[in-house]
Amino acid sequence: MCQRCLPLWGQGVDVSEVRGEFACVAEAFGQPTLSLLNQKQAPVIVAILNSCFTREMRLVPTARLHVQVESMLAEMATSGATDDLRAGTGREVCQRWTKARWLIRRTDMVSM
Repeated sequence: MCQRCLPLWGQGVDVSEVRGEFACVAEAFGQPTLSLLNQKQAPVIVAILNSCFTREMRLVPTARLHVQVESMLAEMATSGATDDLRAGTGREVCQRWTKARWLIRRTDMVSM
């Protein structure tokens, strides 16, 4: 049983173990990370995000990210890896990824 469900266990809540697990797993699949991994183009998206963000570079200025994403998508397109990925500029793609909560826009970047 997941940690979130443990407080319910033994508190008079009638939840079978498998139903409790299902509730936790269903909630997890609603999270952005698992929704990303469920995408057909997840390998391309993850590769691009991993290339843009590293342990050393956890924050990237918006304009730079748009240029990087657009450039990487163009490079990946030559191999056919992005055939199923909706087209658009780097900005448009980043906006879609932000809407899907795969990217978080930070306005409090102190230093770069």
